[in-house]
Amino acid sequence: MSVINVLPKQVAELIAAGEVIERPASVIKELVENAIDAGARCVTVEIKNGGVTFMRVTDDGIGFQQEDVRNAFLRHATSKIAVPDDLDSITTLGFRGEALASICAVSKVELMTRHRDEPTGTIYRLEGGEETAFLPADCPQGTTFVVRELFFNVPARMKFLKKDATESASIASLMDRMALSHPEIAFTFIRDGRQTMKTSGKGDLATTTYQVFGKQFYEGLLPVSYQYQGITVNGYVSKPTSANRASRAMQLFFVNGRYVRTKTGMAAVEQAYKGFIMVGKYPACVLNLQMDCSTLDVNVHPAKLEIRFTNERPVYDSVYHSVRTALSSYDTRDRQEVPLTDTPTDPRTLGKTADKGEQLDFASAARTVPSTEEPPVFMPTAADYKASVSVQDSAALAHSFEMHTPVTIRPINLAEYRRQQAAEHTAVSVSAVPATVPPLTETGLAAETTDPSRSVPPAASSASVSTDAPAALSAPTTLDAVPVPSPPVEFSDREPDVTQAFPALAALEDDGTMSAKPQEGHALQYIGEAFLTYLIVQYDSDRLMLIDKHAAHERLIYERLKQTAHDTEPQLLLEPIRLTLDKNEYATVIEHQSLLAQAGFEVEDFGVGTVLLRGVPLMLEKLDVTETFLEVAQYLTHHKRVLLSEKMEWIYANTACRSAIKAGDRNRPEELIALVKELEQHPTVRYCPHGRPIYYFLTRSEIEKSFKRI
Repeated sequence: MSVINVLPKQVAELIAAGEVIERPASVIKELVENAIDAGARCVTVEIKNGGVTFMRVTDDGIGFQQEDVRNAFLRHATSKIAVPDDLDSITTLGFRGEALASICAVSKVELMTRHRDEPTGTIYRLEGGEETAFLPADCPQGTTFVVRELFFNVPARMKFLKKDATESASIASLMDRMALSHPEIAFTFIRDGRQTMKTSGKGDLATTTYQVFGKQFYEGLLPVSYQYQGITVNGYVSKPTSANRASRAMQLFFVNGRYVRTKTGMAAVEQAYKGFIMVGKYPACVLNLQMDCSTLDVNVHPAKLEIRFTNERPVYDSVYHSVRTALSSYDTRDRQEVPLTDTPTDPRTLGKTADKGEQLDFASAARTVPSTEEPPVFMPTAADYKASVSVQDSAALAHSFEMHTPVTIRPINLAEYRRQQAAEHTAVSVSAVPATVPPLTETGLAAETTDPSRSVPPAASSASVSTDAPAALSAPTTLDAVPVPSPPVEFSDREPDVTQAFPALAALEDDGTMSAKPQEGHALQYIGEAFLTYLIVQYDSDRLMLIDKHAAHERLIYERLKQTAHDTEPQLLLEPIRLTLDKNEYATVIEHQSLLAQAGFEVEDFGVGTVLLRGVPLMLEKLDVTETFLEVAQYLTHHKRVLLSEKMEWIYANTACRSAIKAGDRNRPEELIALVKELEQHPTVRYCPHGRPIYYFLTRSEIEKSFKRI
């Protein structure tokens, strides 16, 4: 066995420092927590180059006494605890006495401080844990720490630091949590000479949330206030209509003013939202739990980010019931979203009123207003505008806004209509097939506008129909001739443009047939659709082809995006979408602006963790824009080391999945035929971008075996 050596003081301090100080954000966290424990009312944090070269933390707390300055930098020296029993009821953020010793061991530190009971202050400088200066100084009450050249004497730790933008985003996210955990303190964050965050310190969580995350995030919150078994829960949770995030990054929990990661709290919040939001989406929350310090242990994690509860059941129940109560009081049927205007419901105005000593109710300000106002004005998209200006007929131009006029719903029995058509016409000729067929709604109902000038053909109301199934409709039809009768409702002449989603529709002639012939040797016959998901096509004389329409369309869009990767032009939005992101996601999006532009997303930096989405991929559905972009931002944040080509392929695959038709959608036969035709032109396509098979062959022999023919 080797000889056991006692490590020198310098080596031991470097090892211990590695457990406490991982990156610049660790230094800021320890220094800000010390400022809070010192009773500071104002804390200013300034960094340069991600905090690697320069960090300064200034507070107006009680300050250090001159005789305690040197002792403060010794390991395990603290004013927070004195006896073992103090560990059972820790009320301060710091208590181990390791932070200052660890920081000065791996950096160059300068401390300037003055205690409130002393006339003069002190300047104390250290490099790598060694004292270089100890001088008296005239300075205001409080403490200022300046940390330079972090890890200057530990190159092995330096090489593991990330880019300056990433380190800065980590510190910005930390400052957000600090401000929300202590709204009574005014925090200021300065990054590379630019102030990026400032809170008022008036002690109100609503105002602080508004100042940290912005107006959009604040408007989507519901107030929470609940008390259960000695645990008080206060804060905000997102409305069901706003709980559509792709990750838990915006779920913030504070226990006695300390930010923690608690799986118990996350599970309780997500269980409370069950039945209110879609599966796979996560709500946002800012919840502060106040409880007896003796019922928890904060000394279980090196960075004190995790805590242990004596009994987790009351914690789970208090969070669950508080969130559930807030959600139950919010009825989306009787309310509508209203913007936060410069009225008493605006925290900025409320803050001004608070200076006059008036009692303010921010909880009521966070609630939405009943839907007694007029509906919002319709703002057409860029696609609507382009389509409208291309139509010469003024009536067709007005039709682009008809979707917003009141409609009446009249049920149509499609089977009876087809039987009637079969009785009147013994055979349906190909030339009689209309070029476009108005789609039915998802419930199988046809929409008829209230305009009395729109008439319904008498055939739709006729009671005399044939009971025999038409032979022309029961037989499989080839791709060159697909008879599709038109439902008995008249629509505007301008139909939705589906050639963009289905380029093969451009090959349709005016009579509805395909101009291009199937591949030689295969007489493709489109038979129909099963379960609104699978297309049934007779591939040849011995096989049926079952096609998953979503998987097929998704892969075809994916191939199209890859082919036009360098020529992708986004669809500009008339009104940009403003998105509030986690600081890490925000930094990632800004860093990858050129990559996102290549994928069709035009992003603009709006500052303070907010971006403006001004353009989206042309084929992306409007309702999927926000969710798609949030998923892309989350992926780029958690896969920074992935190759650029792999990132682009993932973005293309995700965009294609969102843009493709979905299983259960009601599609016109022309669309489905065009999809089959386009798939036929890509013989190498077998699987969707996520690896699921696109089609499956069912042989004639398998069918005949099932019917005992062979």
